Amino acid sequence: MEEITKDTILNASQGDMNAFETIYKNTSGFVYNVALRMAGSYDTAAEITQDVFLKVYEELKNFRHASVFRTWLYRITVNMTLNALKKIQNTPIKQLT
Repeated sequence: MEEITKDTILNASQGDMNAFETIYKNTSGFVYNVALRMAGSYDTAAEITQDVFLKVYEELKNFRHASVFRTWLYRITVNMTLNALKKIQNTPIKQLT
């Protein structure tokens, strides 16, 4: 995964869809792999990946460059995966009658 530049992050946070696409293309595999390792399901990992990038799009303006972008993205991915797994575990299973 190639490092995302400050300019790309700034442009994406200001609505530049080409910059956001660059972020997505360079990091989506990383996000998917983290989610897959934690969730153990291809479908769940794909859903989490989508949710992570929606969150990144919404929160990119709050990224402070105090850490490496990959670290920030990793924390979002881990937190969203844990939340998704909790939600799955708390979903009642319908019994067949």
